[in-house]
Amino acid sequence: MTRWSLILLACASFALPCEARGGRARGPQVVEEPDGPHVRLHLEGDDAAQAWLLKDAEPKEEGGKVDLLVALHGAGGQPRNFLSPGMARERNAWILAPAGHQAVQTDRGQGHMWEGNDVEYVAEFVRYLVEKYPIAGERVIVWGLSAGGTMTLEMLAHAPELFAGGVTTAAPRTPDSRVDKLRVGVFLGTTDPNWAGAPAVRSYVEGLEKKRKKGACVFFAVEGLGHTTPAESYLSLSFDWVLQAEARGGEATVPQSPERHDGELQHILVRWRGSEGAPDDLKRSKGAASKLIKDIQKSLGRGKAWFPIEACCHSDDRSTGPLGGT
Repeated sequence: MTRWSLILLACASFALPCEARGGRARGPQVVEEPDGPHVRLHLEGDDAAQAWLLKDAEPKEEGGKVDLLVALHGAGGQPRNFLSPGMARERNAWILAPAGHQAVQTDRGQGHMWEGNDVEYVAEFVRYLVEKYPIAGERVIVWGLSAGGTMTLEMLAHAPELFAGGVTTAAPRTPDSRVDKLRVGVFLGTTDPNWAGAPAVRSYVEGLEKKRKKGACVFFAVEGLGHTTPAESYLSLSFDWVLQAEARGGEATVPQSPERHDGELQHILVRWRGSEGAPDDLKRSKGAASKLIKDIQKSLGRGKAWFPIEACCHSDDRSTGPLGGT
C-alpha cells in the first residue's frame, strides 16, 4: 500500500425524450454493428447519429462492472482516433467515441463537426449502454478535445445525471454556472491559442471555493503544450480526481512531459523563501508554508481533498508532484 506523507522542509526536497430509469417511453432504438475491433452504434432512422465503442475491458470480478469513458472529438475530428486500448486497459474501462452529426472533409480525410442537438443522441447512447451492459453508472466520465471540450460542458449541462463529471482539453469555452454543481477538470496548454481563457478558468475555480458549491474544478496549466491533448497519464489522473466525489479542486502547473517515478513514498514538498533549494522568485514565507501544510492535512483528514491532486497543485517537488507526489 502506498504511504502518504506531507513534508515541510527547508531543503530537498463532461436527450432524446427518454428516461430509461424513470419509466418514460424510449426514443429511437440503438442499433449495434461490428466494425473491425470496435462496435458501431447508430440510431434507427438516423444513421448519422453514430458512435464507436471499444469494449477492451472485462469486470475484474464476477458480477462486477467496468467504467465508461465518453470521448468527444474536436472540429473535423475522427472519433475512432479516441479509442485508446492502452487507456481502456489501464482504467478497466470501455470507451464510447460519438461522431458529430455533420460530416466534413479535412486534410486528414472525413471528419465530423458537432451540432447543438447532438447532445441528445450522445446521451441516448450512454443510457443504452449503462442499461444493457455491466457498466458502473456512477463512474461514467465525459471528456473532449477543443470543440469536443465545449461539447463536454454541453453534455454535463444537458444530462448531469449521467456523468460523474467531465474533463475539457484545449477547449475554447470555460466552465460556467450551469455546471458549478459538477466535477470538471480543465486542461490548457500555455502555447495553445485558447490559453487566453486561462484567467476565466482561474476565476471559475476561485468562485467555486467562495460559493462553496457542491461541485469542484481542477485546472491543469500544461507548460509548452499547444492545441492538443495532454499526456494520457495526466488525463488518467484527472479522471481519478473526478471520481473522488468530495475532493476539492485547485490549480496545477505541470510540465508537458511528465516523469514517471516508482518511489514508495508519496509526498508533498513545500518550500519557503530562503529555504535550501527554493527558487529565487519564491515569495512564500515560512509561516505561509506551515499554514498551507496544515490546510492540506485538515482537508485530507476531513475527506475534502485527494492526496494526488493536492500534490499536483501544491508540491514543490516538480519531478513527482505532477503525477500525484510519487
